[in-house]
Amino acid sequence: MKHPILCLIALVAIVITTTLHSSDAIKEEPLILPDKIKQDFNQLYDQLQKSHINLFANRDKPAYDHLFEHTLQKLDAPLTPLQAQILFQKFTAAGDIAHANIAFPNEAYTSYRESNGTAFPIYVEIIDGRWFTTLDYSSHNLVKGTEILTIQGVDVTDLFKTLKAHISADTDAIASSLLEFQLPQYLWLIDIENSRFTKEFNLTIVQNQIRKSIIVKALSKDQLLASKTVESNPTKNESKIREFATLKDNISYLRPGPFYNAEDIDNLWDNSQFTQFIDDAFAHFIDTESKQLIIDLRNNPGGNNSFSDHLIAWFATEPFKFASTFLVKSSLQAKLSNEQRLNDISDDNSASHQLAKRYEKTPFGETFEFPIPLTNPRKGRRYEGEVYVLIDRHSYSNAASVAAITQDYGFGIIAGEATTDFATTYASMETFTLKHTNIEVGFPKAHIIRPSGTIEPGPVEPELVLDKLNDEDDPMLQRLISLLQYRIRGG
Repeated sequence: MKHPILCLIALVAIVITTTLHSSDAIKEEPLILPDKIKQDFNQLYDQLQKSHINLFANRDKPAYDHLFEHTLQKLDAPLTPLQAQILFQKFTAAGDIAHANIAFPNEAYTSYRESNGTAFPIYVEIIDGRWFTTLDYSSHNLVKGTEILTIQGVDVTDLFKTLKAHISADTDAIASSLLEFQLPQYLWLIDIENSRFTKEFNLTIVQNQIRKSIIVKALSKDQLLASKTVESNPTKNESKIREFATLKDNISYLRPGPFYNAEDIDNLWDNSQFTQFIDDAFAHFIDTESKQLIIDLRNNPGGNNSFSDHLIAWFATEPFKFASTFLVKSSLQAKLSNEQRLNDISDDNSASHQLAKRYEKTPFGETFEFPIPLTNPRKGRRYEGEVYVLIDRHSYSNAASVAAITQDYGFGIIAGEATTDFATTYASMETFTLKHTNIEVGFPKAHIIRPSGTIEPGPVEPELVLDKLNDEDDPMLQRLISLLQYRIRGG
């Protein structure tokens, strides 16, 4: 029922064309006239209110109404589809709900980069509002952990506020975790918004306790690939999407990967290949008489419980479900979005078919509780050793749900650092499309309460805290392995 944000924006062709901003523009785009923009903006706010499970949870209605009127008054000039997309996403993101969003314009960014467009070449980790380098592809080769104080003379705390305005996120922590993956993309986005393309960045940094200024040149894709830093510091997780192995002292390791069919995006929710992989992994763990298993959910985007339930069933000790309560708001937008899936699902007992029946019975605007069936532990062979689920700030959506199920039912120990995504959350995203711009808008139709029944939104907190360290050799996993080895050896 929970699925990742995988939407791409379709850019429309309307009447006349114009160059986006300058000779550095991505491509020529059509202009959309102000009356069409206003109609779509009205549709956006109207349908968000009608379909979103709780649009005003984090931003009250008077404040949102004021933002709507203020924005509407400024829509007096033609916009390109990309400009409209940026504007509408900022408005959607103002609600501070992660699953209410318009997707990042990946198509436009990719086109820009493929056309020799340059971008900021440094990635960071954001800890308590402070920015520390993790990967530097520039000529400076900044040591990991170098603190960045300002960019272009702007304090990073103020820059974060500017960037966060483009990101749908319930908290600053969630926005920070997303920026750690996409800082160059969002710096490009605010450049687009302000009609400029930055060629170099003036940074104030602290290195070896010394504060200094440096100039960092923006790099094209070819320049980045040619960087010595890329050669000597390859990005992490370039191995297989999914893997299992036997480690030292017969400790087993499983990285299940995304809970969707990442290997075949045309059949995104076909779980047959995934379930076979999981079956093979656990057969190996049992055959090798493994007593400890690490399930690594770090840097996991989540997916659908039709995948993750099969995983959990291998070590569950009682029937389980991913939510104690699943509340759904009935709306025309949710009904139509659900109908798009029905033709591809033959099982009349599927969740989508059951939802269709509930939408027919429930007046739009009202909320109903959707029953989540229990999943039974696997029959026959099961894994009966100790289970440790490793999480971090980048364990999103269904990955956070798997950790919550494991924790709330007592199926295993949660290790690592707290998720930024919530286990009790507004999610189960559906979409509607704006009439003139053809922009697809995601909204959460459901309020999902974690298995423990905790209503207040919040992250999954590990029982075994393993904070990240500024090392290159995956210290979190290595420390967990060391702790298990210590236990195995009677320490």
